[in-house]
Amino acid sequence: MTQKITPLKIIHIALCLGLTLAYVFIGNITNLKNLSLPNIYTDSLIYLAIPIVALFLSSFLYKNKVKEMNTKESVDKNLATYQTACILRWAIVEGAAFMLLFLKPDFIILGILLVVYLITLYPSKDRMEFEMTPRA
Repeated sequence: MTQKITPLKIIHIALCLGLTLAYVFIGNITNLKNLSLPNIYTDSLIYLAIPIVALFLSSFLYKNKVKEMNTKESVDKNLATYQTACILRWAIVEGAAFMLLFLKPDFIILGILLVVYLITLYPSKDRMEFEMTPRA
């Protein structure tokens, strides 16, 4: 089972590492002045909505994709659906983090929170088995 989830782990590590490096070099997070939340005006409210929408949309699409799995089938048959669900979820969070980095660098702290959230979504054997077990 561990060998089957290894490619998913490698993809997750690559996404997290790439996003982290982008924030370090492009976002210049080594400067502590950049880590403060800027003044929020009405024209910048849309940038506050980006991470919120990304979190809800990624969770919603992930749960819908996981519901498509047939829990009576073997893990091998459900693995492709689970991988697709994970990658879809990660892509939405990563896209939102990149949008904040390039469109509104003032909100870099929200992007860092998205990166931390993405890191917590690390795939594991236990998480995969939990998602593939039938629930009432």
